[in-house]
Amino acid sequence: MADTDSFGAEVVRRSPYESDPATWPVLGEDCVWQRRKPADSVLATLTRSFEVPAAAGKGPLRLAAVVTVHRTREDATWEMAESIEESMRCPTQKLREGELIGPLLAAALLGGEATQTNSEDSLSETGRYQSSELGGPHHYSWQQAQTSQFTVAVTGKGAKGRTEQEVDELVVQAQSTMLARLEAAVEKQS
Repeated sequence: MADTDSFGAEVVRRSPYESDPATWPVLGEDCVWQRRKPADSVLATLTRSFEVPAAAGKGPLRLAAVVTVHRTREDATWEMAESIEESMRCPTQKLREGELIGPLLAAALLGGEATQTNSEDSLSETGRYQSSELGGPHHYSWQQAQTSQFTVAVTGKGAKGRTEQEVDELVVQAQSTMLARLEAAVEKQS
């Protein structure tokens, strides 16, 4: 799972830091995210929240990392398929009251395609983030990857003075770190 050093030196924990492990995010038919009981295929799921604090004319860069353990590899593959379907069905989504993302542009790479070699399947979304607290639109970046029965996802929500590159680099770094830790943990159990 991700921690502050997964992202880099400037990143700190947000409060609340961890989600309720008895819930997971679900995108409703109305394109609004809610926390619900995990699907039967989910053995465990956890979301952690982080940020790069506001400083010198830059707003706080909000980050989140999610790891989900499914019963089977096929269940994890279905989660990935549902994720890409969600971005097509809901190109604009309400995260919570006062927070919107969209329009979203999604892409997928299977293991071995292009430079995608650290997971079986990889998804990414980019778009715009708007917040009643932080204004906007700002850059939004999300990446999810699947290896065996595990999925890991990282989200970055920009703010005033934050560049697309800054957001994207934090998301990519954290996901790479999570995948490397996952691979090491799985190998250790084998």
